Amino acid sequence: MTRLAALILLPAFFSTPALAGIRLQSSDPAQGARVAETARITLRFSGAMQPALSGAMLVGPSGKTVPAAAATGMNAITLLPFHLQPGRYHVDWHSVGQDKSMAKGSIAFTVVPRD
Repeated sequence: MTRLAALILLPAFFSTPALAGIRLQSSDPAQGARVAETARITLRFSGAMQPALSGAMLVGPSGKTVPAAAATGMNAITLLPFHLQPGRYHVDWHSVGQDKSMAKGSIAFTVVPRD
């Protein structure tokens, strides 16, 4: 019985990052950033995504969705908002990896007035 348990648990000790599923690797602006302006919001992921099943939505200070052109590639999602007024914004994102792994999350940043 002990050998059987060891054989069942053994693969867990040798799992690779490739088996860990897709995750957000970085964002620009970064989580918590304070920026004077941004014309582009980019989310980069740890692996290849299924673009048709992945996406992001920009939400403004009022809690309403902010219109933005979006492009979803194999490893990144890019939002192109027109002009962001000062305030706190967040990007709600979801992604589905080529391996069918799923992830979702949110990043927040603040647009500050220009001096």
